[in-house]
Amino acid sequence: MLVTHDQLDRVLRILDGLIRGLLHRGHSVVVGGTEPFATVVTIHGEQLSFAIKEKVTRRDRELSAADQRERQRNPYRYYPKEYVYTATGDLTLSIDDDGVFGVRKLWADTRRSRLENFLNDITFGFARAAERKREQRLDNQRRDQREWERTRLEKMGAIRLEEARIEGLNKQVDHWHRSQLIRAYVGARKASPSAASVADLDAWAHWALAQADRLDPLTPSPSSVVDEKAKYRIY
Repeated sequence: MLVTHDQLDRVLRILDGLIRGLLHRGHSVVVGGTEPFATVVTIHGEQLSFAIKEKVTRRDRELSAADQRERQRNPYRYYPKEYVYTATGDLTLSIDDDGVFGVRKLWADTRRSRLENFLNDITFGFARAAERKREQRLDNQRRDQREWERTRLEKMGAIRLEEARIEGLNKQVDHWHRSQLIRAYVGARKASPSAASVADLDAWAHWALAQADRLDPLTPSPSSVVDEKAKYRIY
């Protein structure tokens, strides 16, 4: 509450009537919680804080003769603006929740009616605000879920692409390594010929080195009859 002492009894009567109406409808009212001294209404799990304030008027403070003389002596000095605030006795009750839109959240004294006459409307206003807050919270949750799902799909695509690149790299390294082993094996075989004839060994070595070239990702791949499997539907 932000009111003058003269309005305190009236504010307490308003709060008493409002809280009785809220409790009668099964809602709860507590003071404190996440914000010290805040009065919080809980309706169907949604929390709304509210406050009663007294309107004030503001006018510029009139300068004394001494102030006027001082400003004449020092015209370039910075003088902060000073105001005089006056309490009006008019009260406002507001639901202090910036996350709730599209519903009434402020009631105030008018010339024709006082805040006490709006208590029933205020009580229903809390229910409408709580329902709107719930709708907005669910909308935000659905939006966040859609955004999370969109991000998940993007990440899934990026992860699968990266995994395919890694798998391709591993295959290239394996093939390159196998091609080096084949070439080393051909060299060792030619250095220690078996019972096979030199002509047979040369033909075999030519064929084996071609297989090494087909595996080696850094060497142009020679053709092979194996390349014709798809053409003749041999799987």
